[in-house]
Amino acid sequence: MALPLDETVAAHWLGAHRCRPPFHSDDPPAGHDAFAAPVDQPHTDQTVAQRAGHDAARTADRAHRKAAADDLAESDQVRADAVKLLRAAAADAAASRVERDLAAVRARVASLPRPRTLLVFGREAGSIRGIYVSGGYGFLNDVLEVAGGVNVFADIKRENIQISSEQVLARAPEAIDELRGPMTPGRLEAEREVWRQLPGVPAVRSGRIHLLQGDWLTVPGPRVAEAARVVADALHPPR
Repeated sequence: MALPLDETVAAHWLGAHRCRPPFHSDDPPAGHDAFAAPVDQPHTDQTVAQRAGHDAARTADRAHRKAAADDLAESDQVRADAVKLLRAAAADAAASRVERDLAAVRARVASLPRPRTLLVFGREAGSIRGIYVSGGYGFLNDVLEVAGGVNVFADIKRENIQISSEQVLARAPEAIDELRGPMTPGRLEAEREVWRQLPGVPAVRSGRIHLLQGDWLTVPGPRVAEAARVVADALHPPR
């Protein structure tokens, strides 16, 4: 007895991609040989070829997508490398510019007297207490040297030192450069007057007390040459 077949299975078994009515009797229709070779072989070969073509197209598409992804990744890497090169070039250009500006400041003051200078970058407001000054090491000391001054605490190889008013008197600076943040004109004059409490200091007697404004003056960075110029202009005013 032949087993009942649904339309899809029957079509596949017969080798054709179209549905045919199933037969459910014990005997196949007259003239039908259930075990005969498929009659639609040319159509089957065509379908196989179509499937092969579709598979090849999908494979080619996947290869194209992978190649595109690889190209994009390579493009991103090239872009990242270019950015690094540009940043390095910009850094080199900035460093060269700072060196040129420092050399210009140094050249301007090279032939001028070098006053012994107290470089202050911190103290208690309105008093001569809690004084912080540059020692003979670090970028502030370097700025002072480029600007044409001699650090009165150059012998102490530290970036910063806390000193007392007695030490200011003992070191007897010829100039006092104090680096401060922005202040109003009234506050600026009041803080300058505080130093009048030490009349025995040469800088106080001659009035060479310079309060230089700008938070960036104490920051080692691309404006270091500008800081040197500001200090140089205070110690050696342009004529």
